[in-house]
Amino acid sequence: MLPNSQGFIPSLSRYIRTKSKKLLETLLIAAASAFAGFTTIFFMDDCHPTGINSTPVDYTRLWCEKGKYSAAADLFFSTPEKSMHSLFHSTMNSFHPLTLIVFTVEYYLLTLWTAGIWVPCGIFIPLLLTGAAWGRLFGIGVEYMFPHLVGGL
Repeated sequence: MLPNSQGFIPSLSRYIRTKSKKLLETLLIAAASAFAGFTTIFFMDDCHPTGINSTPVDYTRLWCEKGKYSAAADLFFSTPEKSMHSLFHSTMNSFHPLTLIVFTVEYYLLTLWTAGIWVPCGIFIPLLLTGAAWGRLFGIGVEYMFPHLVGGL
């Protein structure tokens, strides 16, 4: 396929030209993102007890019982910078591997979907967050494969 003026993949921009269609596209993506985040958190049981270092502003309780926080809600509904910070600096066993897999796939697909919309939103930080989640998942895999090395690091 030969590249056109907008790249290799044909864009939907030739169909979305009016302001009302641009607004509708943006609202559709925002609704789909919120729906994906809330349903994932609702169906995924990833509640952890609050730690010694956490304060009420450090975690999101959402559908967890009192004294626990939802790690999935912290990933989905925090700023990408805060989510990346928690992926890099939180303690071991603070994220379930299934939570990281689902978050990474959903967040990556939503990032790809928003890359071509009319709202200038950027993809650099969301892709860094996706990479940080993959890195945390890789670290959990290494911890699982070599449990005798965990205490020595």
